[in-house]
Amino acid sequence: MTPEQLEALHTGNEAEFARLVNAEFKRNFKNDPEHRDLHGEILRAKWVLFTNKEGNWTTTLSKYLVKSNVIQMLTGEQVSPERRERRSDKYQKLIDWCKENHLVQIAPAQLAEVGGISYPTALKFIADRPDLLVKIKRGIYECRNPEIVRKEEKAQNK
Repeated sequence: MTPEQLEALHTGNEAEFARLVNAEFKRNFKNDPEHRDLHGEILRAKWVLFTNKEGNWTTTLSKYLVKSNVIQMLTGEQVSPERRERRSDKYQKLIDWCKENHLVQIAPAQLAEVGGISYPTALKFIADRPDLLVKIKRGIYECRNPEIVRKEEKAQNK
């Protein structure tokens, strides 16, 4: 950002900030029409910073999904892309936890906390996986490792 833009940003002069940023955008667009999207993203990022003055700039821009190369241009900080955890990864974490904690009694709220999922999702997981979680009484389930259960059943049948 130019010093004039920073001053307008910090003083809260919306009209001056918009005038400076728009002038820069028009100047860059005329000189470099191939990079119109980049200039537009820079303009959007500057407007995000103008409307959200509190907090860390990098965090604010990331929250508004500004591209990482634009964040780096404006703040000078390297931004690492954060990968959101998928539902399948959370389910796999729950499956592994249940297998490691054979015969442990657990409530759905505790299961939700272990897996990082919501309470209704934990209830759905319990309903979908009767091989891993067996109902003991209302609100209490027992984790089972299917491999251990099969070995025990084979030993009893012999």
